[in-house]
Formats: sequence, C-alpha cells, structure tokens
Amino acid sequence: MPKFDLASKVNSYKGLNELLGVDPESEIQYLDPLDLNDFPEHPFKPHRGDKFGKLVESIKLLGIISPIIVRKDGSQTLSGHNRKNAAIAAGLTKVPCIVKNVDYDTAAIIVVDSNFQQRDDLLVSEKAYGYKMKLEAMQRKGKHDDSVGLKSRDIVGQEYGDSGSQVQRYLRMTCLIEALLDLVDEAKIAFNVAVEISYLNKDEQELLSIFIKDNDINIKMSQAAELKYYSKNGKLDIVQMKKILVSQVPDKPAFYKLPANSFSKYFDKDADEKQVLDVIEKALRQYFTK
Repeated sequence: MPKFDLASKVNSYKGLNELLGVDPESEIQYLDPLDLNDFPEHPFKPHRGDKFGKLVESIKLLGIISPIIVRKDGSQTLSGHNRKNAAIAAGLTKVPCIVKNVDYDTAAIIVVDSNFQQRDDLLVSEKAYGYKMKLEAMQRKGKHDDSVGLKSRDIVGQEYGDSGSQVQRYLRMTCLIEALLDLVDEAKIAFNVAVEISYLNKDEQELLSIFIKDNDINIKMSQAAELKYYSKNGKLDIVQMKKILVSQVPDKPAFYKLPANSFSKYFDKDADEKQVLDVIEKALRQYFTK
C-alpha cells in the first residue's frame, strides 16, 4: 500500500479551495454529517469497496483534512460527498464545513469543478453528465456566446484538457439509455462507437441493448456507423440490426475420409489420386441421378 503523503494531500486541497473560491480564512462550522444532504441530481457515483474503506481508515487516523463545502440553502454538500459518507462510516458526529451562500447554478458549477479537480478516475457517464450540468448552469447564468454556440464548450474543455469537439462527444453520451451507458462505463462499448449509436432513438437503443446482452456482441465502428445510417433513414428494425451485427460465417466444405481398402481394389496399383477421385465422383453422380 503506497505511503500516505500528508503534505501532498494538503496542497491538493489548497489548490481545490482556490479553484472553488474558498477563502482559507473562512469560518469553519462543525456540523453533523447526517444533516448534510447530497446535491440534487449530481452525476458522481459514491466510492465503494476498497477505495471507500481506505478513505474511512484515513479519516479515522487523520480526520478530515479539508473542510466539506456546503451550500447554506438545504445544507447541500457541494464538495466532499465521499468524505461526508466516510465520516459517517467512521462514526464522526461533527465534521468541519465551510458554508457558502450561493445560488443553485453556482452550486452546480462547484459540484462539477470539485469532482473534476479531485478525481482522475471519472467514469464516462460522470464526465458526460458533469459537462452537461456545468454547461447548463453557465448558460442559465449567461456565461456563454449565443452567436458562437461552441465557445462555452471550448472554455469548459480547456479547463480539463478536452477540446470543444471532445466535450460535444461526451455530451452525446447523455443521449444513451442507461443500459448502454453502463456498458460504456464498463468498457464493453468503445467511446467512439457509443457516439455513433447515441443517434439511435430510444426504442432502437432498447432493442440494441437487449440484442447485445443476448448475443454478447462487441460492436465495431463500421457496424455502429451502419446502425446510425439505417436509423437516420427509418429502416432500422430487428432484422436489419441482425444483418449488421451478426457476421455470417461462410459454410465450410465438408470432407470425408474413405478407408483405402474400401475402393483400392477397383483401381490399378499405379492409379493416381485424380483418377481415383474422378471415378468416385462419376459413380456418385450416376448413383444419385438414378
């Protein structure tokens, strides 16, 4: 197990606080973690398993190094969802919090920024809906350029190392039904393939999801493009889907071995293979013709 680097951890939280506009001199309030609510409809999944267990043990040993950021309205957790859950599991009844009096859209941006800043293991679905949440909040706050359209995506992408076009591809993931998006998160559907099938309508996606599950299909990019084409032209049904996704394996010719003693007595000893086969074929043809 890697050694816990306290100095590095503290510095990372300092950087996060600066990003979120949290004054390090802000007054700390100690609140019961059971009283803290999740931010509504945020797309980030809670830590589970070993990762969550290590966080619980760290909090038992060191406490919560960086305060949880909470929105005053509704005691909504903006940064520190996993720390809050781990604190409850560790038996803490009070946790350090910075309470910010911000509107809903500013709160949504803080939720997204804190997760993108702190985590390098975001699922495709988390990143997709995170971008969506932040862009929608920015648009409601008027922080976008209507004449350009893509400018806000370019700006958001630059913050986290993605181009505007890549942000747009992530946004396409939000058009997938949950069953297909889960397969993308599990790396059972490639990202670029998922972009193509996101253009299928919901009924087609449901059909595709069932088809993949029943047939253990690994969709190729060319197949995804074909699905998109037939969907666009209103011709994608189960029959066409099967033609696209199920490769037709050509029938292999049948081979039969005949023991030499069953036919050698009919041929001269110096007869070659071609002569033998020609005679056998002629005999079979005459037999079946009759």
